[in-house]
Amino acid sequence: MPDKTKHVCIIELMPIPQTIGGVPTHILELSRYLVEKGWKVSIISAKTNEKSKLKIKGVDFYYAGIPHRKLEDYNGFKKIFYLCWRFFFEAFFVIDAMKILKKLNPDIINSEGLITHALPAVFSRRKFIATAHGVHSDGFKKLYDLKGQKIFSIIFSALYYPLERLSASRAKKIVCLGKDTFEFYKRFGDCVIIPNGINEKRFYFKKQERKKEIIFVGRFTQQKRPDLLIKAMSLLPDYHLNIIGLGPLENEVKELCKSRKNCSLLGYKSQEELPILLNKANFVVLPSEFEGLPIAMLEAMACGCIPVATKVGDVGDIIQEGKNGFILKNNHADTIAEKIKMIERKYKDLEKIRANSVETAVKNYSWSIISEKYSKLYKEVIKK
Repeated sequence: MPDKTKHVCIIELMPIPQTIGGVPTHILELSRYLVEKGWKVSIISAKTNEKSKLKIKGVDFYYAGIPHRKLEDYNGFKKIFYLCWRFFFEAFFVIDAMKILKKLNPDIINSEGLITHALPAVFSRRKFIATAHGVHSDGFKKLYDLKGQKIFSIIFSALYYPLERLSASRAKKIVCLGKDTFEFYKRFGDCVIIPNGINEKRFYFKKQERKKEIIFVGRFTQQKRPDLLIKAMSLLPDYHLNIIGLGPLENEVKELCKSRKNCSLLGYKSQEELPILLNKANFVVLPSEFEGLPIAMLEAMACGCIPVATKVGDVGDIIQEGKNGFILKNNHADTIAEKIKMIERKYKDLEKIRANSVETAVKNYSWSIISEKYSKLYKEVIKK
């Protein structure tokens, strides 16, 4: 008799698929590939007031708690109100998600984090693994420090660190995207490294002429620092920068682009439009303050963009200086500009580096490979 279809439930605190970014892309692509492998997939995420028409065959979407709000929508003392609201938002999410889990009764749960995301599984005493997209408590601390919101930095890191330890100790496995995350979480639980993936059917290299073009893909946040890259373009008059994305720094990004003729703000681009633009660019630049393992970089590499990035998170595990990309010693505008100029002076033929970049992404990070690792891990945990 054929095996009974196994059911995995993925839990993410932020609304899916309404939000954009690396984590939503990870969840949606993993879900598609798992369905192809015969899994039934459910996704539980927060409610939102935004409407989405996205449907994936074999994937059911469930929404828990109260609608999500953004901190950026609050100013001054209203931010204190947001802090109080955030507590209720996360509490209601956990309670409602537990009810959904009881109804679904999945074989295995995959929490997309070790903070609030994991609590429905922890409190329900169900088998779960957790995917750590970077170190959450550390990431929140850095994010709010960069925003100049010290009180939020202190509160969130103080709250989330013990949650991470609790969830890590209860998870059957902790999936880390690379060595940086692995070294942190191995103190608290049983860890395994499975990196992010790319859709190799969509993101692939096309041999064509590349102009002196740089591309940025990501959320406009203090974490990603698109502002510093735009400022660097004042020192790179021979290059053109295409900026793709959305986010809370959008007004600042627009203003910076207005004063520089060699910068174009393209806004959000779909997964179908993005590969076309990536295949025209020479470099993808990521001046991030912190990261896990950025999917945007892997997708760009698969399309032949040579990465130039800060050595944060698990980026250093991928980029080998001068072989398949380049590492920035910091993310200052003058450092970015000098690095591009140095590459231009020292490396007259970039095609070998470009080929290595493509090979690194496709050979090691295709979703067909990564999803199989997840599928095997789920089955191992179910049997325990």
